[in-house]
Amino acid sequence: MIQLIQAECLKLSKSLGYKVLLLVALGMGVLIGCAMVFLAGETGSTLGGFDLYVQNLGGSSQFSSILLSVLAAIVVCHEFNNRTFGMSLSGGLSRSKLWTAKVITFLLASIPLLFLMPVVSCLIAGFKNGFSSTASNGLTEIAPGLSLAPSLGIPTLTLLYLLGSLTLAAFCLFLSSLIKNVGGTIGAGIGFVILAQLGTAFIKNETVKNLVFIHQLDNLIRLDGGKSVPLFIGVCGISLVVFLMLSLLIVEKSDLK
Repeated sequence: MIQLIQAECLKLSKSLGYKVLLLVALGMGVLIGCAMVFLAGETGSTLGGFDLYVQNLGGSSQFSSILLSVLAAIVVCHEFNNRTFGMSLSGGLSRSKLWTAKVITFLLASIPLLFLMPVVSCLIAGFKNGFSSTASNGLTEIAPGLSLAPSLGIPTLTLLYLLGSLTLAAFCLFLSSLIKNVGGTIGAGIGFVILAQLGTAFIKNETVKNLVFIHQLDNLIRLDGGKSVPLFIGVCGISLVVFLMLSLLIVEKSDLK
């Protein structure tokens, strides 16, 4: 299994598409960091590096869906389109092992894409305005109308963001195994996030809203501790496992030759 994962990582490291995604995430981080520093200077306010980092954790699901959908298309859909899955199976590899290696590679490759933008923008704002953090100081508002739970520090928010974003990654992986088409996977991944956000905006029942992992991810920095954190972990954790199991089931039943 380790050799399979190493082979998949080596293959992805040579992918031009993945390098472009990394550059896009890096560029977005630079753009946001510079823009927020400029706006802070124009308005006379001071936005610390960690303040901007926290804001990006709670407002990047649409951007993440673009990156992760394209990554799923690179890692999975090209394999289906080029029939390389079938070639690997003919070499004696089992579907479950092959797919597990791809899943692990995909999730590992997702992490730099998910954190480049918030980390780079944090560094830019931090070097200009310092790395002050309302998250660690226990303040409840980091921008007008944008509340931050005083009981949740940056390490906790980072881990929750990672869990929620990997759930989104698992959903994109599920779509790629189901659709097996580059354009369809990218369109469905981005479209789902937008529709889910619009749908939850019109749903009045909070219980139903809280069962949608995208709603949990979008409201990450508004968590108030208590039951909200276990609920976030439960919804995202269960969704993550379900999406991964469904993708494996689809691959097991698909004609890959």
